[in-house]
Amino acid sequence: MLTLSPSLVSKYKVLAIISITSAVWVLGTAAFSEPNEEKLRGRRIGHLDSVIADRIQGQVNVVPLTLEPDSPILLQGETMSRLKHEHKEGLKATYQAGHTIVLLDATMEHINALHEIIGAGVNYSSRSKDGEGVLAYTFRQENHIPTTTLLSNVHPSPLQTPGGDPNPTGLQDHHLALKRAADLVVAELRHIPNVSMPGPPRNPSEPTDWQSSPVQKTVFQQTGSAGVYNTTVTLYALHSFLQDQRTNLTSDY
Repeated sequence: MLTLSPSLVSKYKVLAIISITSAVWVLGTAAFSEPNEEKLRGRRIGHLDSVIADRIQGQVNVVPLTLEPDSPILLQGETMSRLKHEHKEGLKATYQAGHTIVLLDATMEHINALHEIIGAGVNYSSRSKDGEGVLAYTFRQENHIPTTTLLSNVHPSPLQTPGGDPNPTGLQDHHLALKRAADLVVAELRHIPNVSMPGPPRNPSEPTDWQSSPVQKTVFQQTGSAGVYNTTVTLYALHSFLQDQRTNLTSDY
């Protein structure tokens, strides 16, 4: 079970305001790219050995990391512990440019480490005793709002033949679920950057429409033989105005 930690790598103090906005099944095989669509370019840090890596690279031209933040970045979660300074700078520049960062086979520790590097995002904690992470985690910004997806692992079907061998239907369902998972990641990689200039500072004397200022938007995704299950969670931060007793100045948290 995953939970959102109230600790933020941002300037706001979160008072645990969460909105779950939708949970829907999307049936059928998703088609995220047109036949004549130009093949997307992505950059990688290290080698990609996830179970869906080959499926992703079949749709994306993945090249070694370059310094220009002009395309998404993919890396394995375990690579986070071996990042060099130039890798971290590349991740920050890519996020600022609005491109998607994808962590494959990521634990919550890997995800939180990425947030620390970027300086944005809500940290996660896991109550799972086996420490299971996610198949893929995508991280980007839209108009300065961290936007993420957590794609659950795809487990083999428990179906078996009378002789104890994997059931052909179960194998086909597992293959289809992995294909959908790769398609979901590619769809996130295809997002066109949507980065705007920061607005003017907020006037502390004016009321705040906190529903228009989410701290982070997250989609939890599960794939299966029937389709994709999406749950969207939006986290908001409330502002508290505290007056310093010595200076009489008001602080906005």
